[in-house]
Amino acid sequence: MDSPLTFETERSVLLDRGTYHWARLQTFRIDSARPVSELLTALVAHPRYRDHFATAFEGQGIHTLHGPYRVECIAADTFRPISSTSARILLQDWADNAGVPVSREIQAELDTQVFPLLEAPELLQLPDLRPDAQHDWGWVVGVDGFHELVAIDQADRVLTLIVAADD
Repeated sequence: MDSPLTFETERSVLLDRGTYHWARLQTFRIDSARPVSELLTALVAHPRYRDHFATAFEGQGIHTLHGPYRVECIAADTFRPISSTSARILLQDWADNAGVPVSREIQAELDTQVFPLLEAPELLQLPDLRPDAQHDWGWVVGVDGFHELVAIDQADRVLTLIVAADD
């Protein structure tokens, strides 16, 4: 069966203008209305989900890792609903405690590129799966937290994977 998701774009907000603390946004086009569980299953199965976030995706090769976790430990029912307010607090707290002051410019990027995504009709969070699902060098990614949200807007046919972490 073909995936109901097509990868479209990826962009990042760099908190320290380096590569240590960042929010990565991966946008997928939804081909038609589907149950949320089917979209999450397709996301986890998608090749772009196999991103360990420690290097550029294009240089990673084929593997079965996602951030600090083994993909085999993640399924549609692993994700939990989260409110827009709770998600915003989570990401703002992460940014504020990233070890570098959040400049006005970076806050503006968060306010315009990340936080509006949290208003999606469906918003889910991948809970912390450590230590059970962590791969052997997973401690490298998300030392200050690995936060993953999935924003689904079926009306606009867009699913956005939001990962905020460090490496």
